[in-house]
Amino acid sequence: MAAYLYRCPERHETTADAPMGEAPESVQCDCGARAARTFTAPMVRSVPRAVHRMRDVAAESSENPRIAHRS
Repeated sequence: MAAYLYRCPERHETTADAPMGEAPESVQCDCGARAARTFTAPMVRSVPRAVHRMRDVAAESSENPRIAHRS
């Protein structure tokens, strides 16, 4: 489920949950007007630097794996 943002002509905002790709064009606002779907940037939480570094190392090793040699 994803949360979708809607805004009515009176500038009230409301959210509605729906499966991705199945959000309705408009919903009923608390004020009684129809609220149209508003497109905004996705709400993505930031990822810690350590996780970014771990992903970078994993991607690098998939293309250029280090080969271990016996001494």
